Amino acid sequence: MPDFNLNYPYYYLQYNEDCKNKYFIWISKNLVKDMGRYLALALVFVVALCGCVGEKTDKDYYNIAIEKEDPSVCDKIQNQSIRDTCYYFLAKAKGNLTICNGIHTYHYKVSCYHEVPITTTPTTTRETSQGDICEKIEPEIRTVLHTLAPPETIITYWERDECYETLALKTNNEVFCDKISTTSSRKGECYAILAMRRDQIHLCDKISEIKPLSHCYQLIAESKLNESICDLINYQPEIDICYSAVAKKKQNESLCRTDMCLRDLGISKKRPDLCAKIKSQSLRSYCFTEIAVSMQNLSICDMIDEQYAKDVCYEIINRERLNLSLCYKIKTDGVRFECFTDIAWGKDNISLCEIIDDVRKRDWCYQGAANDIEDLSYCKKIQEPVWKGWCVRHIAEKTKNIDLCNSLEDESAKYECKLQ
Repeated sequence: MPDFNLNYPYYYLQYNEDCKNKYFIWISKNLVKDMGRYLALALVFVVALCGCVGEKTDKDYYNIAIEKEDPSVCDKIQNQSIRDTCYYFLAKAKGNLTICNGIHTYHYKVSCYHEVPITTTPTTTRETSQGDICEKIEPEIRTVLHTLAPPETIITYWERDECYETLALKTNNEVFCDKISTTSSRKGECYAILAMRRDQIHLCDKISEIKPLSHCYQLIAESKLNESICDLINYQPEIDICYSAVAKKKQNESLCRTDMCLRDLGISKKRPDLCAKIKSQSLRSYCFTEIAVSMQNLSICDMIDEQYAKDVCYEIINRERLNLSLCYKIKTDGVRFECFTDIAWGKDNISLCEIIDDVRKRDWCYQGAANDIEDLSYCKKIQEPVWKGWCVRHIAEKTKNIDLCNSLEDESAKYECKLQ
């Protein structure tokens, strides 16, 4: 605050700290001189620099609401987006789903219902009221147009069902699973997860569909490491999946009934003999390749029947070794090109690019090698004008030497190069 000096034509009297906006009250110098003989008659001019005095902004109300955890303060916020955010964060902070009701935007409100943590124990009055909130979520109504039939109106309770499932899983209470519509796959999943968590297999009996019911038994079989529970399933493919899931949990390949089970255990145990038992050629090749690469063992690549997969196995291992002789073992042209390119780039040996017969692949090899060592002479070996332009431009950018662009004969490429 400035000093009170009679030499000033006007005097600063007050600075109001309560207002977020600065304003000043000034008093005429002549009136101050006559204050001994007259009543203090002052001419007051109030200048509100920001257009308001003492009013709070939406941001102020938001900060106050969050600080005091008072949802009623959110009501004072004018901006809808900020007001919704205020209710959302307070609902999460207080674990109170009813605060979500203040949110105007539909999807934001639904998100609030799903994400707010519920701290109450099951079967309480408050929890029941929280379930009632899900009922307030309106179903989605869509019109589906068919070319050979009249439009069909579809009503889906997806959002409401998700709300009930969220409540059920947060409170471990199957009552909310009961409220999920029978046409929703969430219903079976809801019972299945609670059955596993609570170790109550009888909850699976509430599921009527084959796949959710099978999944319910599978989750319990996995959690108890008991494959005999899988025999409660009435559908053979699902029984096999269940046994395989338990096999992976127990790391016991004798229980495997699917190729994917053998693949996963073969890779995790680094056992090629398990890969050999896989019926699917693609899964078998993948299993061998993963083990070969992890062990850097080329002999395991030789176990692969399919030539392309075997060549890929060689090429991946050679990325570390950079052994030129291994590239010549590769019979697939595209994979052999990758092998030569790996070595050319890895060892900065541009001469290897010249071995490649395909012009476009050879140009690609030149470009990568040139960019790695920032040698413009290699760019000149590229035949494709556009690629040559990219090569020169990249080096010009890295070296910050735009004059290199002048080496390009193609005017369009030269122009593009100089645009950097």
